[in-house]
Amino acid sequence: MPSELGTFIRQKRTAAGLGLREFARLIGRSAPFLTQLELDDDPPPASEDTLEAIARALEENPDELFARANKLPRALAPESALEVALYRRMKSMSVSEQKDHLAKLEKRSTKGDRR
Repeated sequence: MPSELGTFIRQKRTAAGLGLREFARLIGRSAPFLTQLELDDDPPPASEDTLEAIARALEENPDELFARANKLPRALAPESALEVALYRRMKSMSVSEQKDHLAKLEKRSTKGDRR
């Protein structure tokens, strides 16, 4: 059974009308790599650059791909125990609680932009 990431990529690629070889060229990877990524239950690891290229080519949010790949972008790697603690706290919340907190943070940062 294909991985969640592979299934997602294949569905989005085919919905966009992109053939496997064409898509592989777009993202700068080989067709065999893409086939393994889409169809294997234990796909090869995709680098951050590859996931970002896939997101661009599919016009998707890269965060969606990182989440499905169980990967964290380098720029988000925690630099302190406080960041790890905040992540743990958010991870323990329900999705609706996470959305509420994100909306509050976005609202707060928008207000800060107007000052």
